[in-house]
Amino acid sequence: MLITGMNNTLAKSYYQLNNLPSARQYALTALKVNKNITILKQGVDSYKLLYLIEKQRLNINLALSYHEKYSELEVEHLEGEKAKHVAFQLAKLQAFEHEKQIKLLNEANDFLAAEQVLAKNKVANIQLIITAMTLIIIMLAIGGNTFMAIS
Repeated sequence: MLITGMNNTLAKSYYQLNNLPSARQYALTALKVNKNITILKQGVDSYKLLYLIEKQRLNINLALSYHEKYSELEVEHLEGEKAKHVAFQLAKLQAFEHEKQIKLLNEANDFLAAEQVLAKNKVANIQLIITAMTLIIIMLAIGGNTFMAIS
């Protein structure tokens, strides 16, 4: 990958200096190193340079051949980049959905916790009312016995 990139950089530099034989040599070397076109972007760069070189040398048939390979690899490269972008956007969307789901679950959890506290308070209030009523009944019973005993 690094060697292919370096060869492409040298080829571009020689092309800009109008040294077409050296530019062609380095572009072809880049293609040989990246023979299976495992790095699409490097292959695109190599074929584009070769196309420009052959076009400038007026070798139209070879220029056309390089341009066709360049175009084919460029489409593959762009499709790969598009797929990466779509996958990234999908991952962002899923992360956003998970955050929203966590937020909703936290809200539901808070609601259930508050409901549980209210239920405990209700039980405590009922126990307090029962205790108060029991005390009132006991007081009435004692007071009634005292009233009966006095009369």
